[in-house]
Amino acid sequence: MRSALRFALAVVVLLAFAAPAAAQRSGRVDVAADVGMIWLRFDRSDVERFHTEPDLIYGGHFAYGVSDHVGLQVGMLHTQQDVDVGGREPNTMVIEEFYGLFNWNMLFGVFQPYVSLGFGYYLINVDPPLKDESDAGFILGVGLDALLTDHISLGLVGRYSYIFARDFDFARMIDALATVAFAF
Repeated sequence: MRSALRFALAVVVLLAFAAPAAAQRSGRVDVAADVGMIWLRFDRSDVERFHTEPDLIYGGHFAYGVSDHVGLQVGMLHTQQDVDVGGREPNTMVIEEFYGLFNWNMLFGVFQPYVSLGFGYYLINVDPPLKDESDAGFILGVGLDALLTDHISLGLVGRYSYIFARDFDFARMIDALATVAFAF
């Protein structure tokens, strides 16, 4: 199994250098799938504690290159996990994040780093007796895309989200995502 993973990684790396794509973002439309890990830091005064573990997050996004250095991105992410609220049965929490980002791209050929700034809208569903809520927030992020061909790219993204939550005293999220995108 490990040798198969090493072989797959070697093929991806070789493809990245063997088939360089043009360093251009203008007019480019990407459809992408995202998967990664999320670290939540939520605090509530109405429970003994509100503890979560790092968990899986997944979703997808669309991106449009307004120019070579400016891009727009809209997408959705989903996570579901158990929450230790202290002294009770664990609660289940589901978070749906809908977001819009402004990306500033730096073009270096095959590897294209970028910085993101945007907003998110979060649907937070928790088991009773806690209340569901929906809140807005802002997002800061950094990422790196590797253009394998003119139509396929792989990426890594790190994002920090600050949520303006009504019932939470403190609501922050950190995402680490891997992306696979197909460009038109």
